[in-house]
Amino acid sequence: MAGHTDLSWPADLTMAGIVFWFSARWGVARGMRQVRLLAMLHVAFLWAGLAFALYGIDSLAAFAGLNWRAGQAPVHALGIGFFSAMLIGMASRVSLGHSGRKLEADGATWGLFWLSQLAALIRMLPDLISALPTQLITLAGLLWLLAFGLWAWKYAPMYWRSRVDGKPG
Repeated sequence: MAGHTDLSWPADLTMAGIVFWFSARWGVARGMRQVRLLAMLHVAFLWAGLAFALYGIDSLAAFAGLNWRAGQAPVHALGIGFFSAMLIGMASRVSLGHSGRKLEADGATWGLFWLSQLAALIRMLPDLISALPTQLITLAGLLWLLAFGLWAWKYAPMYWRSRVDGKPG
């Protein structure tokens, strides 16, 4: 916007509204209680809405001349929150399906998913609340690495072993 981030709030808040509206229409609350792999995708989409909302609020605050900024929180909501949730959800589903396993996220996968989401939240907090210590950024990075490292430890062997159902592929 040629340096006018204070003018992006109408588009950002509209996008946030659209994302949250779609989430409600798709039954995010119902989906979260039923199928974990699907719930991961619903949560990812909510992070996208949050990112747009934070961008919009940041822009609106600048437009109104307020002394509050979201910092890097919106980009981390999108980059860590949305993409991590989408990656774990989609890659888990593909890994399970192509290795002949049931399309169900077990407790370990579900826990690693939520660990990555905790990392996203912790990473955003110092940008949103300036009184919080910046060491939370390091903690968030370590939690994210732990979540994805353990996820890879669990899922990588599925790619070099035979399918469990005996089918070719």
